[in-house]
Amino acid sequence: MGRGPALRLRRRFIEQKHGSNTFTPVEDPELRRRILDMAEHAGIRVRRIDQMDASRRTRHTNTYFAGLLLQSLAVFASPAAAAVSRRFEREADRFALSLAGTSEGLCRALKKMARDNLTNLFPHPPYVALHHSHPPNLDRLERLACTS
Repeated sequence: MGRGPALRLRRRFIEQKHGSNTFTPVEDPELRRRILDMAEHAGIRVRRIDQMDASRRTRHTNTYFAGLLLQSLAVFASPAAAAVSRRFEREADRFALSLAGTSEGLCRALKKMARDNLTNLFPHPPYVALHHSHPPNLDRLERLACTS
């Protein structure tokens, strides 16, 4: 597969996933430097760092990195796919912890998202198994040994 089809696939994925949202370069030089430093530390080559204003689409607090990953193309329509997604999310939490060296920032972000999104901290386990693509927030906080 040549470079052209891969770029079209990536563009099509972003358009499907993010609709008409506009991506613009990150303008904050300190934030850009910190992201580049963390990517370099993780051995990830970065060509562009973009941001997207999703405030017109949702009032929920969220963070994400968009990229051409096979797991991102999965449709979470089955309990098995949801379980795989939860496993990837736990791995992502462990990876973020290993990069940062502390759980403080991730704990703060998870608590803010839970507060802003009115997250159910005690979802019923069968419902989680069938429908949740992320581990319950309280489980993530406990795994990261977040306090208070």
